[in-house]
Amino acid sequence: QNNLAEASERSGVQVTPHILRHTYAYMLRRNGIQPEVRARLMGHSIEMALRYGSPKEEELNKAVQSLDGETSF
Repeated sequence: QNNLAEASERSGVQVTPHILRHTYAYMLRRNGIQPEVRARLMGHSIEMALRYGSPKEEELNKAVQSLDGETSF
């Protein structure tokens, strides 16, 4: 943590272990990693893994588009 605090101070960018964990969780979610996998990687419950951000509009659209051609009515 001392090295992180020193690097943060030198760069002028606020970085803490908490911010790094949030960033890691966000990146996993953003890359489509399932909640169960994210929870296990981070030592969280599923409920906690789901708290790290809400899907963005772009992600919702991508999910809907992934079903194009998969259903026939």
